[in-house]
Amino acid sequence: MDSPLPSSSSSSGQASPASRSRRKLRVAIVGSGLTGLHAAHALATTSSPSLDIEVHLFERASKIGLDSNSIDVPAGSSDDSKGETMRIDVPMRSINAGYYPKVAALYRKLGVPLRKSDFTYSFATEATGLAKAAAVAQKASTTDVKLPASSVSRVPCPSLLYEGSSGIRGFSLPSSLKRRPSSSSSLKDKRSAQAFVHDLSIRFEASRVYLSSMALFALGYFYLLIVSLWHHYAGHTRNPSHPIARQTLQDYFSASPSSTGGIESLFVPSRPTLQHFLHSILVPLFSAMMTVQASSVLQAPVADIMDYVALTFGRSHLTAAAGVLEVERRISAPLEEGNVHVDCLVQRLARKGGEGRLCIEVIEGQNGSQRAYEGFDHVILATQANQSAGFVESLCDGDSNGEGDDGLREMLDRLRCFTYEDSQVVNHTDRSLLSEREDDWRDLNLVSPAAGAVVTGRSEKVNSTSSSPTSRSSSPYSPSTLQANTHTMASHLLLRRLCPSTGEDQKEEVLIQTTNPLSHLSPHPSTILSSSHFERAVLTMSGKEAQRGLFEWRRRSSGRLLGGWNGWELELGELQGKVRVWVCGSWSPGIPLLEGCVVSSGLVVRELVRAEEERAEKDARRVE
Repeated sequence: MDSPLPSSSSSSGQASPASRSRRKLRVAIVGSGLTGLHAAHALATTSSPSLDIEVHLFERASKIGLDSNSIDVPAGSSDDSKGETMRIDVPMRSINAGYYPKVAALYRKLGVPLRKSDFTYSFATEATGLAKAAAVAQKASTTDVKLPASSVSRVPCPSLLYEGSSGIRGFSLPSSLKRRPSSSSSLKDKRSAQAFVHDLSIRFEASRVYLSSMALFALGYFYLLIVSLWHHYAGHTRNPSHPIARQTLQDYFSASPSSTGGIESLFVPSRPTLQHFLHSILVPLFSAMMTVQASSVLQAPVADIMDYVALTFGRSHLTAAAGVLEVERRISAPLEEGNVHVDCLVQRLARKGGEGRLCIEVIEGQNGSQRAYEGFDHVILATQANQSAGFVESLCDGDSNGEGDDGLREMLDRLRCFTYEDSQVVNHTDRSLLSEREDDWRDLNLVSPAAGAVVTGRSEKVNSTSSSPTSRSSSPYSPSTLQANTHTMASHLLLRRLCPSTGEDQKEEVLIQTTNPLSHLSPHPSTILSSSHFERAVLTMSGKEAQRGLFEWRRRSSGRLLGGWNGWELELGELQGKVRVWVCGSWSPGIPLLEGCVVSSGLVVRELVRAEEERAEKDARRVE
């Protein structure tokens, strides 16, 4: 409960701002991911002449959540006597300087060193279409090469090698197309001249298909870049009344580009070119980045995709040099240890005591004891939207006096509109999930399911308002719960020499982090280091509409604003804080990534502090 406020007076009978006692403000934050940690850090470091803020952080897991699924692996060889380890972030967390300005600013403020990571990519599709010709060529080139069984690749050879840096570094030729056929001197012993000619024709066809694929990629990317830059910097992507803000990615690429009457009519690639780029490059890339089904990418608002393309163009990707554990340590440093409640499963919110104060009922520890934390002036729900909905519903059901019921019910209805999908991250050493040839390995190696699966596949979507865990770790490996998986499988090559092998016929091990492995391409159980499941927010048109009232894009003007793009600024909606309950998270406007966590929690903290300082000032004037 709140402690009594100390009295304050001056000899003149009127208190000066410096002599006024600061009002004690107790704030509870549910969830300790980046959203909750940023809100807690911002409140704990707020310097206010009228407020003394006490922050309590609640987390169901045994430790705060930003680094909770990360693992330690040996830093050197297996013979290294020092036994040093390195931390591997789970899931991988990288930021782009263009799309993540608030996260980058937060890291700089915390003093977290950043490392430039311009990722390279390989794109592969299960042996259909363009990939099939390359696969035939690779098979012909590896006929006489003996490889250990443990290293035989199970994935198709890449159909495109992209060297990153917004295309500045261009493309590379897959190794299957670079190898020369057997020399004529060896034909007498190995194959006939007829087979040689046939092999040469296969390679020629595969090379032709590859060059055509690169040309289509370049044309498609150039078109997308131009229209994205135009719509973004013209403010169309933030304008809810503009047609582009109401189209899905599939709608936009299916419609006639010239029908918009905009910049699209000036440069219109053929429909087959756009469709090839959409399904072969754009959908797999965003499926891997957002860790959602390909079908979900197609139904994503095209305005948000365009914003991402425009803002990341020419900008580098960055990672925390020491991993997110360093971010977690620094961002949580200002919090009082006794006010960080881990192993604390929040069951419900209730209103108890005077002045509309809030209570959090929890189950604590391994023994499952129940406890109520009372006397909070505000509660910030920094959890998934579906979990926040459950907490808001508990407050609605228990609010007998009906205070702010209309606002709560509307908030609840909107939070229920957000969709989640299951996502899996596996750390392993199974090199068979990489291409046969090491020359084809890139930082991020993407494998997409056959095109038909994207059309017919259905994801396991989660709309539950229960407080089920946002992540689940298991070791040894547990099979994926994904159904009819149309994700793009992304294998991040973390280390190429984790533990050197001693046998002459063995290759050195690699460390790989595979996100959303396809059901028939799961790592071998003996190679699994860790496996974690997450629920990831899905970017949908219905979810975007549900953000209204919670967050609003408005034309730039004076006021309490944060994080604006091209004439439009994001601010809190009217439903926030009406009954001292605030919601924020990655599900806020934009692609559900770390930037949304920091932007939304920053908006909540700024408005909460402003409102309380204004209230404290009014109370002080009333006393005077």
